[in-house]
Amino acid sequence: MKKKVLIIEGHDGLRRLMSIVLSPEFHVFTASDGIQALSWLGQGDIPDVILAESEMKGFSLEDF
Repeated sequence: MKKKVLIIEGHDGLRRLMSIVLSPEFHVFTASDGIQALSWLGQGDIPDVILAESEMKGFSLEDF
């Protein structure tokens, strides 16, 4: 069973690239900002790994 990865990245191209690179080995979920990520997490989905940009509008990494 593949591990779950949540990618939080505001740049569309970088988010897609990271998803393409990681998808052969991981089940990848993406969010363009912290609000989308928290919404996804609020549904009860818990990733094994979160990859997040260090500066998200309105959020810090400690919020996750």
